[in-house]
Amino acid sequence: MGKNSDPFPDNITGLIARWEEDMLATRGMSAHSRDGYLTALSQFLHFLRRHHDGLPALKEIDREDVLAFLADGRMGGWQAATMAMKSAGLKHFFGFAQSQGALGDASILEVDRPRHARPLPRALDDQDALALMELFLNGQDWTQHRDALLVSLLLGSGLRISEALGLNHRHWRGSYVEVLGKGAKERQCPTLPLSEDLMTKYIKSCPFSHAPDDPIFWGVRGARLQARIAQRAVAQARHALGLPDHVTPHALRHSFATALLRAGADLRRIQSLLGHESLATTQHYTKVDIAEKRKAVAQFHPRGRRS
Repeated sequence: MGKNSDPFPDNITGLIARWEEDMLATRGMSAHSRDGYLTALSQFLHFLRRHHDGLPALKEIDREDVLAFLADGRMGGWQAATMAMKSAGLKHFFGFAQSQGALGDASILEVDRPRHARPLPRALDDQDALALMELFLNGQDWTQHRDALLVSLLLGSGLRISEALGLNHRHWRGSYVEVLGKGAKERQCPTLPLSEDLMTKYIKSCPFSHAPDDPIFWGVRGARLQARIAQRAVAQARHALGLPDHVTPHALRHSFATALLRAGADLRRIQSLLGHESLATTQHYTKVDIAEKRKAVAQFHPRGRRS
């Protein structure tokens, strides 16, 4: 719950500890979601302490407390995505509390998750994607070979960064990788010949073991590479090339999807490659393609220009 947070009563602290253990044991739950949920609960409990005469007993907390907390956050500037994360975190915790017999008012589970308009994915154009990949290919030491391999998997195989960093050597099959995606669902993702070449170069230069159950992507201290290090490498490349701020590791996955769409791949196949549970999520990329086509028509077609 954070080193700087005030201590909570033992019964709540114990429940939170068991909840955290349960989340750690849940396959498919990312560290990002887990940390976000824990932060939401910590903020909620401190909100209750400020607005009640001390922290109420867990069974005395009700739906109105959650609604007041979310309203307070909205007035403080929380956007819809943040509101959704806080709501989901509290709902998850109180669902666990109910399973432990520690919940008083079950209506607290009926708080609706705030809906928010999903922004269109922002992909790189072909020229910027090639420039980014070329920059990473110029590396000399093993960490640069590692980063080049990672970027090739994001850009050329459409992996999420968490999926790529979760790969072990036994998942590498040369022409494809076995990926554990959201919801612990497995899928096979083809790799580019470039990725296969980079893998060979990386293994030869990496000082750490490449046994079947060892991670493919090592950090310099001999632990699995952390996402923030990979994100920093992409940010440095972005600044070096003068690319816009939306060029992140996840934008590389968007670029993979939109490139397939432009090449005429059907949505079902793209859905399978990306590991989307719903085709509606994949259809989101068609909006990107239409938006870019409209922009091109407006810019280049004689009747598309405004006088």
